[in-house]
Amino acid sequence: MISINGNGFMFSKAELFKAYRISNKILNTPYNPRKYITYGRDIDNFDETVWNSHKTRIMFEHVKHKFLQNSELRKELLDTSSKIIVSAFPSNSVWSIGTANQSTKIDDIQKWGSNMLGNILTNLRNSIQLHISNKYLKKSSGRLVSDHNSSKKSLEQFDPTELDWDYYVGSKYHRMFAKLKLEKDSTVLEIGPGSVSKVGEGLKQYGFIGKIVLVEPELNSLQEISKKYKLLMPKATVIEMNMTLNEYLQNQCHNSIDVVVSNHVIDDMIIGKYISSKQKFTEFFQDHYTEPDIQKTSRLWEELTLDVGKRLQITEETIIEWINVMKLSKATIISAYDSYLFRVNENRYPSINHAHTLSQGVLKKIKESLELSIMKEVELEKDDVIQSTDFWICAKKI
Repeated sequence: MISINGNGFMFSKAELFKAYRISNKILNTPYNPRKYITYGRDIDNFDETVWNSHKTRIMFEHVKHKFLQNSELRKELLDTSSKIIVSAFPSNSVWSIGTANQSTKIDDIQKWGSNMLGNILTNLRNSIQLHISNKYLKKSSGRLVSDHNSSKKSLEQFDPTELDWDYYVGSKYHRMFAKLKLEKDSTVLEIGPGSVSKVGEGLKQYGFIGKIVLVEPELNSLQEISKKYKLLMPKATVIEMNMTLNEYLQNQCHNSIDVVVSNHVIDDMIIGKYISSKQKFTEFFQDHYTEPDIQKTSRLWEELTLDVGKRLQITEETIIEWINVMKLSKATIISAYDSYLFRVNENRYPSINHAHTLSQGVLKKIKESLELSIMKEVELEKDDVIQSTDFWICAKKI
């Protein structure tokens, strides 16, 4: 029997209707499925029509997330092979078939309810099986890992719209935390998380229960990622700092930091510095994290590339900021890999390639300056990165 709890689902329901009082209660309530359901029924501005148009997608996302992060559950799901999966609860004929597992009615399909949860599980299983059969993924020791036999490797094979890209990239951070022998109750400083949870996924897989400080200048993204991290890591302490890395350094907000980490943030730091006014900054990054305008993004990168003086000034500032923050930490993880969004648009908007080129250039300079932070690189293997053209820094104090 596969169990699905409702805290994340009810949290998303509350967030959909901006019922933040309810979503905060769910976050702060120890595990209790009955209470979560009760809270979910106490949403003041609930609209059934709106909810019906979103609920299946939301449930699928939560179910997918649960099974992709738990190898034992995933194996149990795949072991159902081609069988019909049903959710058997007599009190629910929408998500369930409306009858108990032991009931004689279970054999009469005509009397079943909608079985929406069972159908979602079936679709997820079929999706995973399809990826396996197409050799996008391979099964190894009860877990799904990328197939590295191809010379182009993972990113070209992996479609983030099909399976959980955040979880997959998070697994790379998990490996690096292990290489650094990070204590699970340590303090992590994440720079520029935006609203995506890739580093958080890695910390969750690692079993992190310490303190994570989020430095993010775009307020809405900071609030969103904070809520995600609290759900992912309920035993961890999440601290929000609505500021840039430069402001963090200038305000001397730092205490003891065990590892400073960032996921694909260098390009955002560079373009953020180029956007002059705070209003333009907020407007751009709110859209960039939710509904990115690739044409606008491409135009900004083209302008910056042509403005040689400004580009050199910004890249130098970025390098200095990273050198200074690494001096505060015992270890560092920074990544620059080929963006899926940019990759699928590079033929139409070739200027966006400047983002990756400049990011890698900055990271190379940071790598050359590791000795200024008294750090030494940790050797990475091919399975530690996404593809061979990635640029990662994983280093620790000497």
